Amino acid sequence: MASIVLMLPVFTLPLLTSLAFGEESDTLSFNRDVRPILSNNCFGCHGPAAKDVKAGLQLDSFESATALLGKGEGRQALVPGDRKASELWKRITSMDPDEKMPPPVSNHRLSTGQIEVLGQWIDQGAEYEGHWSFQVLKAAPGSSIDSLIRARLDGTGLWPVLPADQAILLRRITQDLTGLPPTPEELDAFLGDHKPGAYERVVDRLLRSPAAAERLAVDWLDGARYADTNGYSIDDHRDMWIWRDWVLNAFLTNKPFDEFTVEQIAGDLLPGATEQQRVATGFLRNSMNTHEGGTIPEEYRVTYNVDKVDTVATVFMGLTMKCAQCHDHKYDSISQKEFYQFYAFFNQSSEPGSGVTNSNTGPLIEAGSEICTPERVKRDAALRIAELKRLRAMPPARIAAQRDRWETEQLASLGLFKIGEAAAKKLVMFPQDQPSWIWFAADKTAESVEFERRFNLEAIPAKARLWVTCDNACEVVINGRSIGSSDDWTRPKVFEARGLKAGENTIAVRATNVGASPAGLLLSLAMRAANGDEWHVVTDKKWQAR
Repeated sequence: MASIVLMLPVFTLPLLTSLAFGEESDTLSFNRDVRPILSNNCFGCHGPAAKDVKAGLQLDSFESATALLGKGEGRQALVPGDRKASELWKRITSMDPDEKMPPPVSNHRLSTGQIEVLGQWIDQGAEYEGHWSFQVLKAAPGSSIDSLIRARLDGTGLWPVLPADQAILLRRITQDLTGLPPTPEELDAFLGDHKPGAYERVVDRLLRSPAAAERLAVDWLDGARYADTNGYSIDDHRDMWIWRDWVLNAFLTNKPFDEFTVEQIAGDLLPGATEQQRVATGFLRNSMNTHEGGTIPEEYRVTYNVDKVDTVATVFMGLTMKCAQCHDHKYDSISQKEFYQFYAFFNQSSEPGSGVTNSNTGPLIEAGSEICTPERVKRDAALRIAELKRLRAMPPARIAAQRDRWETEQLASLGLFKIGEAAAKKLVMFPQDQPSWIWFAADKTAESVEFERRFNLEAIPAKARLWVTCDNACEVVINGRSIGSSDDWTRPKVFEARGLKAGENTIAVRATNVGASPAGLLLSLAMRAANGDEWHVVTDKKWQAR
């Protein structure tokens, strides 16, 4: 049964196949030698697009190119093995402008070399080939890679370099499989292993390592669109790391590739599906999603499914189906009709692809990670606690010295600058306890929301400024008097806080909400007394919303 690690040498197969032919072959390849000529000069009128075909002749397939032309005239565009009996040959070699192909008015002209290629191809049987990506790769017959390379080098007068020494060999294979250099201990162990099969044992050890699983999984994660953010303009958080851990564990345990495929496409549909088999289907949940206000749910549901089509085709089939979403193409093996036939598999999904803030779109399941096990969490927590205890046990003078050294290094990296007297007396807008976002989630669709905070002052402050941002737009009112408004929640505003008084004060923020997400407010009111004392009112749990 094929397993995941067998994917690694797949990328070398084209090289091995080409090296298997040490001598130059006179046999022409349709895809390499003939298709480009026909595509550039003939397919405009005689290609796969049926609506553009002239004279009922299509040259894109063997069946249509060898069919009888006209009404029982016995002529064929191609007669395999006989160029002189082929109408195609007669037309491309004709000197009569009314017969010659391509016609002079088309501004296409075949060179002498191109004409001979077509003639030679016909004489060799006019064999067609399917799309290059569907061609079965043929392994070299019983030859190692060294003999294949040597066969090519012998014909050029070149010779291979000397074999790499053991240290270089270990560095290469370790970096190739893990992305990391070998440790000194690993190097010493390898150089000290003089038993037969030392290199093979190193490869086996590396393939069993978590680092190799991470290295091998990178291409798969990239192809599947893995990310822990949503991807659109509001690129906020979502949780896909449990699926990522499933992939890492699959590589680490060398899961058979057929299981690896089935579980990611339809793991939830397997009889008695386990939690991890359902987690595997996270492969289909990696597409970008959005919670931008004003988005059209059906539009993003379709966009979400289109991306699934593109992802599955690219990762599992090695095809780019994106072009066929809009049109047929002479270079593409997939038609527009076939694209939407494939799309229909995913169009049964109800996943919206939009509408959730800082999370995943539904439906959701609760699941754990095979890598991030409870035992590992406990072990990591114990290590962190031990480190904190070690730091707490350090003498205060030592901690202070380390802090001073760190501050000195950071200040040095920032460069020198002067602070003017006015800047030194600038009102600090944010206290040590930073303001936090507060949300009105009781009714996410509420168009109008009012946030309110009451507080007492012993005296009127000598200076007061208010910093605010509100989702989506707002007007700020202090003690019944408007001090300013904002219609762009992405650009915070600062206002002079007029109207404060000794005794009880009220700040009210009248918010206008747009979209399905709840209204939110972030605010800091900074005040300074005549004696220089400063105090703040910030958004926190003391605020009310209605």
